[in-house]
Amino acid sequence: MTLYFISDTVTTPIARELKKTLPELSVEERYEEDLIPALMQWPEKPADAVYFIHSDQYFRHKPATWQMQFLQTVHAFAARQTGPVLLSNQLDDSFEPRAWSGYAGRQTSMADRYRQQLETCLSLPNLFVFDLAELVLNVGASQFYQYNLGHLYQMPYTKPAVKAIAGELQQQLQWLQAEEKKVIVLDCDNTLWKGIVGEDGVEGIVCDNNADGITYYHFQQFLKNRIEEGFLLCLCSKNNEVDVEAAFRKRRMPLQWEDFIVKKINWQDKYTQLQSIAQELNVGINSLIFIDDNLFELNATSAMLPGLTTLHFTGDYKDFLHLTRSFHFRKRNILKEDRQRTELYRTEQDRNRLLDETGDMSAFIDALGIEMEIGVNDPKDLERLSQLTGKTNQFNFNKQAYTTRELEEMIETGWKLFSLRVSDKFGDYGLVGLIITRPAAENHLIENFLMSCRALGKRIEEKFFHEVFSQLQNQGTAPGKFIFTPTERNQPAQNFITILTNDYQLSTIAGNIPERL
Repeated sequence: MTLYFISDTVTTPIARELKKTLPELSVEERYEEDLIPALMQWPEKPADAVYFIHSDQYFRHKPATWQMQFLQTVHAFAARQTGPVLLSNQLDDSFEPRAWSGYAGRQTSMADRYRQQLETCLSLPNLFVFDLAELVLNVGASQFYQYNLGHLYQMPYTKPAVKAIAGELQQQLQWLQAEEKKVIVLDCDNTLWKGIVGEDGVEGIVCDNNADGITYYHFQQFLKNRIEEGFLLCLCSKNNEVDVEAAFRKRRMPLQWEDFIVKKINWQDKYTQLQSIAQELNVGINSLIFIDDNLFELNATSAMLPGLTTLHFTGDYKDFLHLTRSFHFRKRNILKEDRQRTELYRTEQDRNRLLDETGDMSAFIDALGIEMEIGVNDPKDLERLSQLTGKTNQFNFNKQAYTTRELEEMIETGWKLFSLRVSDKFGDYGLVGLIITRPAAENHLIENFLMSCRALGKRIEEKFFHEVFSQLQNQGTAPGKFIFTPTERNQPAQNFITILTNDYQLSTIAGNIPERL
């Protein structure tokens, strides 16, 4: 990955500090007194490039008209790129006259003045704000800037500022490259409430708006909101389940017993329970965030489960605020399917109970009453399909994340994107499948076949492929080959290869990914 640092201040100290923690990162710096013409003339770069466009108007104080034009130029620049674009958000009113009556303060004024341009920029799926204004607030403006040297050498940042910018940039770059977290697993005692429910009793634990309980109360509110973003909440606590359930049933707290999709409350090792949670939800360990107040438990689970993300909850309010700002809790996009994720998993548990009752896979599938809807090159599906290419791991023939714009370009050049929606008597699975085929002129090739894990195990993938293959066959464009790239996590996809090679006589291009667009 190459980071292009395009800035109207000298960024060498920041780049040097960043390389200490990310030595493998390639950084190219570009200083421009006026960023507008530089961005307008910027050449196309590879898809793996990341751009950091950094203009600090708290230091520069360019006219508001320039700042508006700058934001418009950034939008045009980002729209031409396939890689992520980070934009610093330190705007200013540049000494313009104002009536102090009705003036709501600098931050509110900036938000109002540049709202239209910012909203236009942020409508692009590959553009993300780098929250420089928040860093200045945390460090303090008087400790962040050295104005005299800054105007002399165009290097306005103090050592604390350089460390803050580089640290935040490191986290944001890693977040952009990593798979998003899906599950938050929580300890109970001294994490979701203050006290030990088994010793202090239900009435003895504290989680309220008073001084002793405010950190825990706000933490639960924070977690409740993460459900709306698509996170699943689970419990992993060494405790008696009856005591924990009573705490949620009898105490009025933001989180309810039903908010937790899986509950492992017993006296077994926590790393064993975390493995069980991952298996039950059909996700990898690296999709989990485990939060506990006990450092021993955090260290033990980290040692036993490489890839697990652990966060320490201390009960201190300052630490709590720092924890909530972690990039692990951030979603790049939040779609309808994300907001319904907890309910989708609940209905999946209902399906599993039906399977236990029927005891026979064929009878189970018949009882589900599965219905499928297949779309072709449907523009309204592209945002969700882009998300699927980035998130799906287990049933994914050729793991490559595509942006919405890349999918649009595929359609424009003759590729076909077959999307799959599924529902049954328990509810709607949502959009869960994608088959990408190249134009017939390109060797009748299947570029990728992927399915969300929640749709697997019900022969849906077989029916989906059969329907798509039949459509292409009727059109005289049936594929003869498919790309398959094995990974450590796509064994379910590997198991499906036999069906394609035996039943459809397709051949494999193994581990050989043709050039993308």
